[in-house]
Amino acid sequence: WTSMMNFLKKSIRAKISAAIFFIALVPLAAMSVFFYFTSKDAMFRNVYKELTWNVNEASSQIDKLFQDTGKDLVLASQNTAFKMYFLDKGHRDTWLDEQKKTLKHLRSIYPDMLDEACFIRADGQEISRIVLDKLAEENELSSDEERSHFFKEALKVKEEEVFHGEPAISEDTGRWVLPIATPIVVNGKKAAILHFEINMAHFQRLLKKIIN
Repeated sequence: WTSMMNFLKKSIRAKISAAIFFIALVPLAAMSVFFYFTSKDAMFRNVYKELTWNVNEASSQIDKLFQDTGKDLVLASQNTAFKMYFLDKGHRDTWLDEQKKTLKHLRSIYPDMLDEACFIRADGQEISRIVLDKLAEENELSSDEERSHFFKEALKVKEEEVFHGEPAISEDTGRWVLPIATPIVVNGKKAAILHFEINMAHFQRLLKKIIN
């Protein structure tokens, strides 16, 4: 009798355990699965929204950087020293000194962004140039810039327009740069270009600030 009662108790306990399992645990598991997938969808939507914001913000910042550097380039090209180099040939040395001061000033304003600034005559002769913080000596200036595709394309754009070249490795610094240029017009004729090389690491630092 005692063994029979123990068996029945165990049997009842087993049945109750099974009932609890099916009545409580199975729905709980089902609910857990449901909430997992619904919360996963919600998480996905939040992540997608965050990524979309990051992309839009990055795009906006990059676009602003292009606009700002272009404006700075055009503004610098309007410096008297560049046009007077052609108009006042008797005082070219004076205007050349003023160009160098301008290039040094530009470099000091944008030390992390501007790797190089160069004033190049329409025949391809470099007139003045700064690379990082070093002004080029006369014997270091190139005389065959007219061969480069970038130079030819830069001379084609209109006055106060900016030509953006493709990113390239700078011959002077060995770093990735984005070259941009604008023509300098004297008496209705394109007499030269002013050329900037923007350090691509500047874009990288900008994106790191935006994107987590």
